[in-house]
Amino acid sequence: MPDFRDYAVKVPNPGATTAESARELGKFLRDIHDAEHGREDFRLFSPDENNSNRWQDVLDVNPRAATWPTSIRKTTSSARMAA
Repeated sequence: MPDFRDYAVKVPNPGATTAESARELGKFLRDIHDAEHGREDFRLFSPDENNSNRWQDVLDVNPRAATWPTSIRKTTSSARMAA
């Protein structure tokens, strides 16, 4: 995982810098996803549109829609229900 401190916005003086926290988070999420590419235990879910959340940088390393393999595990209760 990237070091979050690398994404800090430099503010030399109050009011000297303009930045959007969500856009900076999008860069961080992009780099997390890129570093973890190929792992099945890292997924990014945005209930709203990525652009309105300023997470569009994630799309540099991952397509907008992806399909992951799913598996159904039988639990004790579902095994009982099937019997």
